[in-house]
Amino acid sequence: MSLSLYVKRDKQYPGGLRFALHIPFEKWGDAPPKAKAPFATNPGMSVVTVDLGVNRLAVMGAFRDDKLLATQFIHGGELNHKRHLLLNAIYKKRGQSGRLQKDVPDNVDLWNKVRNIDENAARQVARQIVKFAIDHGAKVVVFEYLRGYRPPKERMSRSGRKNHKRAYWLRGKIVTWVRDVAFREGILTVERNPAYTSQMCPHCHMPGERTGHHFTCQNPVHSYHADADFVGMMNLYRKWNGTFVYPRKKRADEPNPAQVTA
Repeated sequence: MSLSLYVKRDKQYPGGLRFALHIPFEKWGDAPPKAKAPFATNPGMSVVTVDLGVNRLAVMGAFRDDKLLATQFIHGGELNHKRHLLLNAIYKKRGQSGRLQKDVPDNVDLWNKVRNIDENAARQVARQIVKFAIDHGAKVVVFEYLRGYRPPKERMSRSGRKNHKRAYWLRGKIVTWVRDVAFREGILTVERNPAYTSQMCPHCHMPGERTGHHFTCQNPVHSYHADADFVGMMNLYRKWNGTFVYPRKKRADEPNPAQVTA
């Protein structure tokens, strides 16, 4: 084995290319089996589900025998603030320098700082997720399947919108690093459809209302309030074991639950 230069197309880097020097090493281990095989023989196996977000980088939950054993929150407010300051400085310098020349990178040092803090955060969060899985004996880590980026509807500054986009890209970096680190530990990484995970009550399977980070169940006979990211993590486990209930379509003449009890 010898050193190798790795080149990958990446629009986040100058010239659209990302270079990395690879130092190979060997570690022998058994490849994790497919997800269906261990689940079929042991439905109550230890599993870790992870809900990734923007302001909260990750909300983790460890399950065994359909019971929640532990949770862990990884906050990202400080990272978002630091990235936003760097992006503000970049756009301020762009405004002072005037029109940019084609194919000439601008503010190279500042952009490198932005990329480096994102890459460092992705590696650290991935390491924490894998450690959490190892500590609780989990052999499967479940993530949401990441869809394409959709810009926010509210008005933002250029640096704010760029910060929001890079925070979303960071989620993909975290999943990539977890998949790599977990594989070395014999842990399988899977993804599940994220539809309705933060909109359905994980206990009574009724739709709820999400306001920011807060979730409120709309079932009149079941008062449940919780963190929306925590609810998403709980419902990811139901997506894993097949017990998640999707909302049914409401008829036009059907009253709301609150009107029924009034």
